[in-house]
Amino acid sequence: NDFNQNQIKVFPNPANYEVLVENQSDTDYSCQLIDASGKIVFKGNSSHKIFKINTSDFPNGIYIVQVKGNKINSSQKLIIQHK
Repeated sequence: NDFNQNQIKVFPNPANYEVLVENQSDTDYSCQLIDASGKIVFKGNSSHKIFKINTSDFPNGIYIVQVKGNKINSSQKLIIQHK
């Protein structure tokens, strides 16, 4: 399998009330948001190109957005910064 980081875009970063995960490949995938302590604070599955995560209830800090699928294995740093 060709794991391509560029297939996944996470924006805006820093995020305020929501973050969008854009999947360039045409496949089902799971998405997790992991906080600095390693705890999974959000889990979801999608087959859509854009996946929206509401981040308004998460405290400010650094998170990892982990996206896994058939041809995807991506981890990207996300900053949540409420204004």
